[in-house]
Amino acid sequence: MRRRLESLLKPSSVLIVLTGDEVRIRLEVPGEPSLYLSGDTVLTSTVSEFVARHRPQICVVPAGGARFDMGSDIIMGIDEVIELTRLSIGTVVANHLETLSHCPVTRAALALAARNAGVESRLHIPLDGEVLHLPLTRLHDLEGLADKRHGLVDRAAYPLTFAQEEFPMSLAPPGKR
Repeated sequence: MRRRLESLLKPSSVLIVLTGDEVRIRLEVPGEPSLYLSGDTVLTSTVSEFVARHRPQICVVPAGGARFDMGSDIIMGIDEVIELTRLSIGTVVANHLETLSHCPVTRAALALAARNAGVESRLHIPLDGEVLHLPLTRLHDLEGLADKRHGLVDRAAYPLTFAQEEFPMSLAPPGKR
């Protein structure tokens, strides 16, 4: 297993960033969509710039709007997830929803906001234990989007199309896959 993983990752690009604000991982493997895994963070200019520069095809971000009794939000809430989805060129997967008492954002509220913002086709809001099979976005279909990010993209003029391949991504807890 380890040898197979090493051979898979050799021609790839893995970037792990540890900052004062967040941990983020960008994973690129030939033939697979690029993946951005965000640690617990709010939508900062650093996060926005990272997504704009690296153009991940799949972003997995915390969306529960968590906050402690004192202080501000510690992970993204509804507005920030919608904004990140607009900035992104691909699919966004929302996690950390309805998980703890300090995560007030519900799946229903996020889904309604996504529908109202017109991003519901690119924002996936999985159920607990749900396994997502995300389509591989063809890079050539995304040309021109990176320069038109920040909410200025005319989605009708730049439709996202998908190849037939699927990228299985398990969000199920261990033992339930």
